[in-house]
Amino acid sequence: MMTSKETTLLQRTSLPGIAMWSRWQADRSMFFNSFFVEGEENLIVDPLALEDADLRTIEAAGGAAWIVVTTRDHERQAGALAQRLHARIAAPERDLKELTVKVERALRDGDTLGRARIVQFDEMKSPGELGLYLADCETMIVGDALQGDPPGSLRMVPDAKLGDPKRAALSLRRILALQPRNILMGDGHCVFGNATQALEEYLATRTDVLIHKINLDELTDWTERHGPGRLHRRQAEVGFLLGAHRLGYQVLEIAPGEWGSPLHGHTEEEELYVIFDGSGTIRFTFGEYPIRKGDVIALPTGKRGAHQLRNTGPSKLVVLALANNEPGDGCFYPDSDKLLFARNTMPRMVSGNRGTDLDYWDGESG
Repeated sequence: MMTSKETTLLQRTSLPGIAMWSRWQADRSMFFNSFFVEGEENLIVDPLALEDADLRTIEAAGGAAWIVVTTRDHERQAGALAQRLHARIAAPERDLKELTVKVERALRDGDTLGRARIVQFDEMKSPGELGLYLADCETMIVGDALQGDPPGSLRMVPDAKLGDPKRAALSLRRILALQPRNILMGDGHCVFGNATQALEEYLATRTDVLIHKINLDELTDWTERHGPGRLHRRQAEVGFLLGAHRLGYQVLEIAPGEWGSPLHGHTEEEELYVIFDGSGTIRFTFGEYPIRKGDVIALPTGKRGAHQLRNTGPSKLVVLALANNEPGDGCFYPDSDKLLFARNTMPRMVSGNRGTDLDYWDGESG
């Protein structure tokens, strides 16, 4: 039990299951921060020294499965804390040779650890600089990739400390693509609530790069959508990545013989498809029609715009999808009689006839 005379640093944040502690760095005129993230596997990120009372609090919460070092320069007290808590250390694969602690897991882009997904940055202060994205609370945790200084704003470390300032700045768009509400930083003041806006404002000050442009061969953050049978596609977020707000852009890739989605239509978002490569068909409720490279296809809201892409060609089908972003957009699925309400805010999929909650793929076949 903690007595009134004991010193504590650990404090809860407004985010579920996340606490932090800080120590003032007089030579830098800012606080350095560390984070405790509770979940199926508890994580401690970039640990500074802790008081005994704080260690007991962490032990009472189940201890820590992993100590995460986000960069070679944030080894800090990782070794001592791992020994005290019987935790393992995870660190960027690219920085392993420059760490003195024993690392039991090398982290790469896209890995998952506890509640977090690993996001790798390029040409930062250290080659391995990475962040941890917690989708359940729309939060990014970074080490040296960004600093919170002055309060409420973000900036990178001076360009002279970066491997390649332009590539480093552009790699921060990977954070924009995730649209986090909060960014917790190892150095300086964390930003809560408007983190994406703060990052956009910082990147807009960098006239050495154009953040609003990307080539398709530069897209790295692809996700997979798997359904029953032939329902499968890859997709990459483009709009948020480039700082777009009112229009949404995604690139879709559909392999030969596969279908990009169930037959569906939108209530508020009018879409446009541009076929960049490949061939196939697009199916509507009133017929199925061939498509090929160079086609531009309007998809109005309502029943007439309900559609499904099918790759019937010999190579992958590559499509740029554009739409107006509408928070109240809903989807309907004619083949399976489903309705998806508030798709972008509080999604709920129900049966059109029974009103019961359903899985996204319920009633679909490929």
